[in-house]
Amino acid sequence: MLRGSTKEFKYFKPIFGTYLFWHFYRILPYAEELFTSKGMISNRTLLPTYEFVKYFSLIDDNIEIFIMILMVCSIALAMNNSVKLVSPVLWFGWVYLFNSNIIIANPGIPYVGLLLLICALPYHKNTIWIVWFLMMMGYTVSGIHKLQCQTWLDGTALLHIVSSPIARNNILTHIFINLPLPLIKFATWSSLFLEITSLLFGCYYYTRKWYWCALVLMHIGVMMLLNFTDLTLGMLMVHVYTFDTKWFS
Repeated sequence: MLRGSTKEFKYFKPIFGTYLFWHFYRILPYAEELFTSKGMISNRTLLPTYEFVKYFSLIDDNIEIFIMILMVCSIALAMNNSVKLVSPVLWFGWVYLFNSNIIIANPGIPYVGLLLLICALPYHKNTIWIVWFLMMMGYTVSGIHKLQCQTWLDGTALLHIVSSPIARNNILTHIFINLPLPLIKFATWSSLFLEITSLLFGCYYYTRKWYWCALVLMHIGVMMLLNFTDLTLGMLMVHVYTFDTKWFS
């Protein structure tokens, strides 16, 4: 994708639209509880984003219909149909749902919103480099932020994460937990090093491909060990967008 051709961008849309459809389909049964005044945040004035959501009481009363509209728009995006029409609708829906419940925040949300804006705007081949820079900067900031946590410094962070309630109950999780502690520490420090150095080496011509691959593998590992799929898939959408076909041609 980094060559910036419209043909490659066309291949991104079916993957992105399918992800969005899956995302909205998954939250539909819980929409009222998550995103309306009848749910977990009944007093909407407590939201720091209340000044935004208060103007859309009609959506609050018809949240299931709103999400079904977003699902239809996702299908249209996946089929590369009326992209410039449905992308702003999807972007607004993405913004509204987040501002209706900021507790759902995760690092993938702003990137998905950025990709929706890109789909809505006129195509420009240099846009992809902006996304690449923001992606790598995000990883570096995330890694530097982790340096404030003692468990990342002593190498036990991944052990604590995989032992937490968000871990999947599968054989891979049990294997990881029972690995020798030096191996777990090596995995922890390796992922930390990968994130911190992303902005430096991830933007360098000769190492860009390998950083892209390593970060994708890291997300696949997270998805296999942790029940936090939506974060992982959201970040993988950015990687799909920034994929360069000439790397493997």
